Amino acid sequence: MLSHATALWWHGLLEHQPTPIQVSTARKRASQPGVEVHSRRTVQLIHHRRLPTTTISQALLDFSATAQVAAVVRALAEADYRRVLNHRELHETCGPGRPGSTTLKRALRRHTPELARTKSKLERAFHALCRRGHVPAYEVNHPLCGFTVDTFWPDLGVVVE
Repeated sequence: MLSHATALWWHGLLEHQPTPIQVSTARKRASQPGVEVHSRRTVQLIHHRRLPTTTISQALLDFSATAQVAAVVRALAEADYRRVLNHRELHETCGPGRPGSTTLKRALRRHTPELARTKSKLERAFHALCRRGHVPAYEVNHPLCGFTVDTFWPDLGVVVE
């Protein structure tokens, strides 16, 4: 089944197809050129667009074992935006000695669903700057009078483009 970053990409949670393709199996198998095989004792299987994958929570944990926290935060935001993020299942998936748990927990503390609605690196950088500066919550790419504004603080009536 697809796993790790490949499963996240197949579910639409990562922008670019990772290489090599990452798969998991309950059997012991060797990796092949272009395919990285991960053997597991037990694997929970789901199907998405006719292909077997690990659960999104498991794929996020696996991805967190090698990815930067910022990349995991972005994947969490996209999963939340698509309404496929299960917080309870994610917390159950994490645990002592499980590779990726520390990074995933850090990413969960930094997670904001608004991040998934950003359209550019500049918007993501602005979002990060606002979080670091404890700027009050705002709406991203908000429709206003027939236009889409990059940042809108509804309580203040302030618009940033």
